[in-house]
Amino acid sequence: MTFNYVENILKCAKDGLQKPEDFGYWGSDDMFKTWGFCGIDKNRDSDIRDVSNFDYISKDLLTNFPDDFKIETYSHWAVGSVDRLVCRILKQELPFKDQIKEEDITIAFHSAMEWLDNLEDYPIADEGDYSEKQFEEAIKSIEYWVDENSDLVYKDKLNLESCYERMYFDLINKGYEFDEYNQIYPTDEQMLKSVYDLELCKVDGYIKWYEFCEKNNIPRPVFTEEEFSSINVNQLKLFETE
Repeated sequence: MTFNYVENILKCAKDGLQKPEDFGYWGSDDMFKTWGFCGIDKNRDSDIRDVSNFDYISKDLLTNFPDDFKIETYSHWAVGSVDRLVCRILKQELPFKDQIKEEDITIAFHSAMEWLDNLEDYPIADEGDYSEKQFEEAIKSIEYWVDENSDLVYKDKLNLESCYERMYFDLINKGYEFDEYNQIYPTDEQMLKSVYDLELCKVDGYIKWYEFCEKNNIPRPVFTEEEFSSINVNQLKLFETE
């Protein structure tokens, strides 16, 4: 079947102007008359790629057509809330929506549909924005892991740069992934090895560190007498017997 652009844009316009069933709306009187949905949204459960696409495309369209787009937020029983880009679809209200012609449709809506077509060809609107959000999400996951293992990681050792970023680049350089879309993250063992290699081992968890080193046949981290005495002066006796 040959693709017909005009037929497709007319169908999209009619769909966008159709008010969903059981949808309560108390916004602008123009909604579902000249304004409507354009298929660009995000919700609480959206993955990084969808959030990036929404943020980047919305910014682009709002910048180029400030009078023809706006973001509205709706509550939803399944996902909590939905941020949706709404668009001025028709240049003016028509008596019958089934009589829409291409010339009745705004350039703004055409532009939104072009973005959706682009995503069909390549699913990422902007690689830079997507990479930045991936990095931010990876740092959050490392920060969460470090907080959950606060007895093992010395975050501010020697006042070096953020241990989160140091761990991120160490893990990436070792070939591990932070892939939220496919739910791929470094394992606990890989995270521990990164902390060990970066010499960020915290004395509070020395027993776990000694067990980790014995399991992996690697030297124990070196803790000073001062570090041992900071958690328990009696640990000095253990230190002397080594």
